[in-house]
Amino acid sequence: MFGYVRPWKSALTQHDLELYRSVYCSLCEKLGRDYGFSSRFILSYDAVFLAMMISTLHGEKREASVIEGRCPLNPLKSCVFCEIDDDSAEAAAAFSVIAFYYKLADTAADERLFKSLTARFLKTFFLKKKSRAAGKYPFFDSLLSDMASSQLAAEKDPDCGIDAAADPTAKMLGLLMKSLSDCEEIKDSLFRFGYFLGRWIYLADMTDDLEKDIRSGSFNPLINRFPAKDKLSLKNSETNDYCGKLLKQTMKGIFGFYKEIPSEYSPFKTITDNIVFEGLYNMSRFILEKDKSKKYGKI
Repeated sequence: MFGYVRPWKSALTQHDLELYRSVYCSLCEKLGRDYGFSSRFILSYDAVFLAMMISTLHGEKREASVIEGRCPLNPLKSCVFCEIDDDSAEAAAAFSVIAFYYKLADTAADERLFKSLTARFLKTFFLKKKSRAAGKYPFFDSLLSDMASSQLAAEKDPDCGIDAAADPTAKMLGLLMKSLSDCEEIKDSLFRFGYFLGRWIYLADMTDDLEKDIRSGSFNPLINRFPAKDKLSLKNSETNDYCGKLLKQTMKGIFGFYKEIPSEYSPFKTITDNIVFEGLYNMSRFILEKDKSKKYGKI
C-alpha cells in the first residue's frame, strides 16, 4: 500500500472529516488487535479507502456511528472510532498485512544491501502475521502473491515498458474490487474501476520515486522511456508532461467506472466521492510539482 489514495481535506465537511478519521482509527485498532501492536504502523490511507469500499459494496443500508476514545499509540491523545456492523475493518486489516509482507519481499529483492537486509529481517518478523491474515482471506494472499510474481518477471525484462510494469498492480486491484460484490451486473465495472485505480497507483509511485530510483539504481520504467539523462527528472518539461498525461488518462477511466458503482446505501459516499474525484486529482498535481519541499499534509 502506497498511501496515495486519500481525500482532499479542504473539500470535506467537518462531519465527513471526523467520519474518515474514525475509520482510520478503527482500522488501526483492528490491526493491533488482530496482528499485534507493531502492525499498527503499516496502516495506510489506501487501506482506509478499501475498508470504505468494502462497506459500500455490502449492498444494503449501512449505518455508521462515531464514538470517542483514547489513541492506543498515545493514551494522552483522544480519537474517534467508527462503529459499523460489517467485516470491512477486518478484511482491510488482513489485506494490509499481506500487502506489506509482499512489499517487503519486493524491497528485499530490489534494493541495495542495507535496505535489502532490513526488509529481509522484517519479512521474517511479519511471516506469522501474514500467515494468520492469509488463513482468514486466502484469496487476498493468492492475488498479492500472483501480483508479486508478475511484477518480478516484468522488472527482469530489460525492455519492460510502463504498461507492462503497471499491469500486475492494476490487475490485482481489479480482481480485488470485483470480488467485493456478489452482484453480477456490476462486476465488470468493479474490475475496470479497480484496474484503472491500480494502474494510477503504480503510475503515481513510479513518477514520485523517479529521482530516488535513479540514485538507488532501483527499477523504474521511466528510465527505459527516457534514456537521456537530462530528461530523467520531473523538472524536465517533456518528462513532466508525459507523466501528467499518463495520470490524467488513467483518472478518466477511474472516474467513468466509479460512477457505475452503486453507493446510495453507503454512509461513506461523500467521502469516497471526494477521494476519487478530488483526492486523486490533487495528489497527481502534488506529485508533478517541482518543489518537493511542500507537504501534502495529513488527514
